[in-house]
Amino acid sequence: MYQEVIEDLSSNEEVMYAGYMDNNYNYIANNDPDYIGKNMSDEVAVVDSFKEKRVIGSNKEYDGFEVYDIVYPVIIDGEQLGALKIGFYLDNVNTAIKNNIIIIGLIGLLVIGLLVFTLYRSSKEILTALNSLKADTEMMAKGDFSLDVPEEFQAREDEFGEIARANMNMKKSIRNILRDVITRAEVVAAHSEELTA
Repeated sequence: MYQEVIEDLSSNEEVMYAGYMDNNYNYIANNDPDYIGKNMSDEVAVVDSFKEKRVIGSNKEYDGFEVYDIVYPVIIDGEQLGALKIGFYLDNVNTAIKNNIIIIGLIGLLVIGLLVFTLYRSSKEILTALNSLKADTEMMAKGDFSLDVPEEFQAREDEFGEIARANMNMKKSIRNILRDVITRAEVVAAHSEELTA
């Protein structure tokens, strides 16, 4: 019964070897018939797996191949019946790991590229808005309140849009003040002319 299960398990191309041991560490089934009856008490991983009732895995070399050796205790209804020992070829695993590293690296580069593009585009938009607001402020500093803040900046729904709208409101207020001052100056000039006449 055990031998059939082990042979079926070892027919998988990724399995290098498979065997089932009883509680005395003796193989009672193995894909290599020469191992049946062999005692494995000299292998630390086997003994530890039995004692600690836990799966133990490690990399090792077997017949010139790198394998991942697993000792898996078989416990049914709390009673340990033995242990399964399986060796998996690591060539496929190592190839899969390398492929995953390449894929993750490419995805990482793509994400970094998108991030750089997004940051470049965002910084370009920010600089355009700042330069426009700077030019507008410089015109006001020179006393020119005639130009409106471009609609595209006033329509923005971010902080730059708020600043652009605030600048436009400030310009309108200053224009009104200037208009009022000019009107009053004209009135004063007209009254002054009347008085001198």
